[in-house]
Order: sequence, then C-alpha cells, then structure tokens
Amino acid sequence: MIKSEDVHWGIVYDALIHAVKTNSGIGFYNQDQGHPAYLAGAEDGSRDQGDSPQENELYKMFVILSEKYGRLKQTPVSNWRQFCQLAVDGYTRAKGTHVK
Repeated sequence: MIKSEDVHWGIVYDALIHAVKTNSGIGFYNQDQGHPAYLAGAEDGSRDQGDSPQENELYKMFVILSEKYGRLKQTPVSNWRQFCQLAVDGYTRAKGTHVK
C-alpha cells in the first residue's frame, strides 16, 4: 500500500484538473459534466439539483488539495461555483458547444 507521504499530491491535483478539463466525467453525477446540477452551479452557485458539495467526493478532494496546489497551479477550486464552472468548461470544450 502506498503511504500518504509518498504521494506527490501536486501531480494528483494536476491529474484531477486534466480529467475535468477533458470531460472525463469521472466523479460527476451520471458521469455527465453537462448535467443541470453543474450548469446551475456554474451560473450562480446553485446546489441540490442532483448533486451537491456535500455529496460529491471529487469536489471534496478538490477543496482539500486546492488549499495548497490550486494557487500554485493557477486553477483553484475552493467552492461549488468554481468546481461547476470547471466542469461546464470541460464539457463545453469537448462538445464544441456554448452552454448558457
């Protein structure tokens, strides 16, 4: 088993950002980064439309890792709105569409 002190958490943070930016769907409700929960969250920080900061484990990981690595990597994810915006941006780029 790998020990926590042996993990390069900055690399893990980069990998998570990459997964979201490429619309992998990993860690998202129904593996859908374009789900209404994230569209609403990106727009105004709305919650509880199928997913929430209390339920989403990927979001929780981002918040913890972002404290140290988000500013260094220039991609902070410290609140639900930032998380949803990152998700929707990745979805939009992958689909080649503009989502309101």
